[in-house]
Amino acid sequence: MVAYVREQARLPLQQANLTVIEGTLQQTSHLAKALQRCTAVLCCLGTHQLRKVQFMQEHLPLLAQAMQLASVNRLILLSAFGVGQSYAKANGLAKLAYRTLVKSVYQDKALSEQALAKTDLTTTLILPTVLNLAPLSDQVMVKPLTQVASVNGLAKVGRTNVAKAMLDCVTDKQSIGQQLVVAPAEAVRYRACT
Repeated sequence: MVAYVREQARLPLQQANLTVIEGTLQQTSHLAKALQRCTAVLCCLGTHQLRKVQFMQEHLPLLAQAMQLASVNRLILLSAFGVGQSYAKANGLAKLAYRTLVKSVYQDKALSEQALAKTDLTTTLILPTVLNLAPLSDQVMVKPLTQVASVNGLAKVGRTNVAKAMLDCVTDKQSIGQQLVVAPAEAVRYRACT
């Protein structure tokens, strides 16, 4: 397993099967070299900016280019519930937040994901509700967006559950091409089966 990070000192992990490589996404050939023996990329890129955001539009193509150079085509991408098609399934208060507080961030994610869909990468989008530092919970569900009727988009979900969902996708072939909602079970209403 390889962790490609901007600042190695900020990831003080030492695991037997983990190699930490420092670099930026602009160093495409360096990143491609780091990815050479990998079977999948789990991407958690993000920004703390809230206005005039183009972070994902600028950086996701660099990652895609490095992946193609390294012949790695499996990408599990952390997005957010409320981005793209998932917006329609959010409750009213969450939609208000998406249209105001995080509008630029979510537009940036949506545009970058639309561009990503035009590449040859095999992608899974992870759509968590609001992230927090809660421990791993068995009260969190991971379901394809197509099976979800509505979600309280402001419900909180632990980063540990999101990380587990992303790792599970590496070996789950059924997750390919899916948009997976990660949320507390009580925050989700499912579509009726017909």
